[in-house]
Amino acid sequence: MGQYATNLKYCEVILNGEYIGLYALSEKIKRDGDRVDIAKISDDENSLPEITGGYIIQTDRTGGDNPPEAWNNNGAGYIHEKPNSDDITSQQSSYIESVFRDLDNSATNSNITSGYPSIIDIPSFVDYMLMAEIASNVDAYALSTYYHKDRSGKLRAGPVWDYNLTYGNDLFEWGFDRSFTDVWQFNYSNVGAYFWIDLFNNSTFKCYLSKRFSEVTSPGEPLNYAYISSLIDSTAELISEATVRENERWNTIDNFSEEIINMKSWLEERITWMQNN
Repeated sequence: MGQYATNLKYCEVILNGEYIGLYALSEKIKRDGDRVDIAKISDDENSLPEITGGYIIQTDRTGGDNPPEAWNNNGAGYIHEKPNSDDITSQQSSYIESVFRDLDNSATNSNITSGYPSIIDIPSFVDYMLMAEIASNVDAYALSTYYHKDRSGKLRAGPVWDYNLTYGNDLFEWGFDRSFTDVWQFNYSNVGAYFWIDLFNNSTFKCYLSKRFSEVTSPGEPLNYAYISSLIDSTAELISEATVRENERWNTIDNFSEEIINMKSWLEERITWMQNN
């Protein structure tokens, strides 16, 4: 879709001669010229324009073994990623908090100078929502949800992260079943910050969202069903030998081919539902 996401490779792991199984080896979300490309802000940069960036912020669980909460507002608890809670100054923390609070207060206003267009990078928010929704990611918006802001730039949504509870999969053994083809995740289960719902309900933002969805689901585009189906097939072929060894080790998949069929069927239903809604 044109947005940065962490690079990932499949690999089989052997530890001290013991076969451990099939893994997805991924980058972490970090500030870097080839990852989240934002300025590094130091603790002596506490006035304009330096204080405007760069930041990586996350909404997720806080306290206990989790990072401390920087602030809580409008349905979300925020965490300082870069600078982290140990390095950020009080002035910098107040500044980036004010950006989110401004968004909370303006998400229903599409005026270019006084509404959300003056605060956020709209294409990144549109693409984040489309990716979260096409996957029906039950953690999106509330948990493992990242934002970043470069110096003198607007607030951007992403990168996407933590997509294990998606495409109809959930923590079934814990009694959870939330990834459906016929719900909007920003309005169901872990809804996160309320500004996502406000943005969706804003007619101008919804127009941006609808036009972008039509674009990226067109033939040959990355959210087109045939394109995704082909990607699933090529990935299944890539890991076909490894899945046999993985299943011998952990007995996790009864019928790999059937799982592929189910995933494709789920996606086709989801895309159709989004097109109609």
